[in-house]
Amino acid sequence: MKTSETAILFFSRSVGAEAKAKLWIKSKKSALINRSISRTLIKHTKSVLDGSGLTVFHFDEHQQIGDSFGERFAHAFQAIFDLGYSNVIALGNDTPNLEHLSWKALQNELQKNKTILGPNERGGAYLIGLNKALFDFKTFCSLPWQCEQLFETLQGYFGADIHVLSEQIDLNTKQDLLAVLSRLKSGIGLLHTLRLALGLVLHHGQNTQDLSLSLSLPKSDHHRGPPIVIC
Repeated sequence: MKTSETAILFFSRSVGAEAKAKLWIKSKKSALINRSISRTLIKHTKSVLDGSGLTVFHFDEHQQIGDSFGERFAHAFQAIFDLGYSNVIALGNDTPNLEHLSWKALQNELQKNKTILGPNERGGAYLIGLNKALFDFKTFCSLPWQCEQLFETLQGYFGADIHVLSEQIDLNTKQDLLAVLSRLKSGIGLLHTLRLALGLVLHHGQNTQDLSLSLSLPKSDHHRGPPIVIC
């Protein structure tokens, strides 16, 4: 039974698929560590979304339909709209700082028929909130997903009625991982959990420069972290 006109689309790979796609760590235990990081991020995102009070639909590769990212993303939106929801808020699994979101405020903006966009640091979007009346399946499929022009294109497509959230970092590469470890506030549980996942709980006084010397991290070209999109 629906308790709100708004639902959340958690669009993400599964733990195993995400770990294989994003090789954050290169070491003898890289497979184990990358799975641990992936599990940590997905579990953290689920926890944040479960606290929203909204119904959450999780679409991983087992539920996604389509050949391209745009098709899979559009099908997921359509599936939720077909259940009778008027608004969908979509997020991925690799934006670690989501605690700032006010779900009530997001719902209020959607009720004003505004589109909500959360830009990431690469020109993509970590959050898209959309009213059913503004959703066009074919157009949605053809948007420049996974390109740095996405946020600008979305702004142009949806016009003036857009509510823009604060810019956030997403976690796709070794540099992102180090940035997240340095930026997250020490009180945030995710920070400690990520360090535990890495087996690198920092000692008092150790900084991220020390951490970067401790990690052997490869560059990654696998930037699909829906809907966090990068070229």
